Amino acid sequence: MSSEEGLSKWLSSFLLKTSLRLPDNLERLDGRYGDLDVFIKNVPRAHGEEYFLDLKFVFNAIDIDEAHEVAEEMAAEITHTLSFVSAASVRVHRPVFLINWDAGVTMRDQYVYGRYPIVDPKDALDATMWRTVNLMSEHEVTYAKRSALRWHTRGTRASNFEDQFLYHFFAVEILAGAETFIGKVIDKCPHCRGDLTCPNPHCGKPEHRPYPKQKIGLLLREVGLSSNIIDELLELRNLISHGKERPQIKAHMKKRASDFEFEKAISLIEVASTRAVHRALDLPQQEPPLVFYFQETWEHVMAIPRLHARIGLPGDPNNPDIEEVWMPELSMILTDPKTGEEEVVVVGGKNASP
Repeated sequence: MSSEEGLSKWLSSFLLKTSLRLPDNLERLDGRYGDLDVFIKNVPRAHGEEYFLDLKFVFNAIDIDEAHEVAEEMAAEITHTLSFVSAASVRVHRPVFLINWDAGVTMRDQYVYGRYPIVDPKDALDATMWRTVNLMSEHEVTYAKRSALRWHTRGTRASNFEDQFLYHFFAVEILAGAETFIGKVIDKCPHCRGDLTCPNPHCGKPEHRPYPKQKIGLLLREVGLSSNIIDELLELRNLISHGKERPQIKAHMKKRASDFEFEKAISLIEVASTRAVHRALDLPQQEPPLVFYFQETWEHVMAIPRLHARIGLPGDPNNPDIEEVWMPELSMILTDPKTGEEEVVVVGGKNASP
């Protein structure tokens, strides 16, 4: 056990994707990050291959499952801080292993992680699709509309829920800001959502041109969302933008809507963004009609298999060496969706590629 009662020490290893490198005369950078012992090395590479850093750190947790959660949070925090300080892109590529690091232990609990992208090929790029692409290129598009298209596309490419949501919301926000809505609006009570009334009998219900947030709501209503859903999406946007963590966001949103799920919110804002872009482009009717496609499944799916093992390390159990950690090989059996042929691919362990 560690010096803190009830806690064990754990060593976690991650690959970081970044152009940052340790200088040639520094084999390993040993340092501290808060209460953590941190160790960073360059990952050897052949010419033309991508650059990675090997990040290891020691921390405390109750058991291996809590350690798994803490390690992911701390790896993300370290990379965000390093990226800010260095002004370079630094991101977690994948976890490598997690192992018990208590002194005196001869058989240690270990997680070995793999990584493999699940890609579903889409045989859809044909003359019909390209005709729509070509005709869109002939249509005059303003800078705001092109900017909205760019953010919508980034939302489609993004790999985590928060980015997917915000990028699609940015597209809606840009289009709402560029649009001139006819008429005026009345401010709403934040509790009952009724019209606010001025106590001056001569004012009644003051009207004004919509503010930016109200313009977003008007556009979302134009593309078919209800007032309740619009309020939920605006609230979610504020929570993410103000740096709330995912557990806090889920707890807060479930108080407002018991059936809240990130997947559902992203699906709603993606549909709204798509409709808003179509509405803004206002493409002329064509014969035959233009064809646009919708994804029914997530495009970015990463398989992260995890092996729970118990291993012994060489050397003194009371003074384990981070350079002596070994891992079983972790493989997946992959089936080609067209031919049905099976292939064994190494996805984790010592011989796995980054």
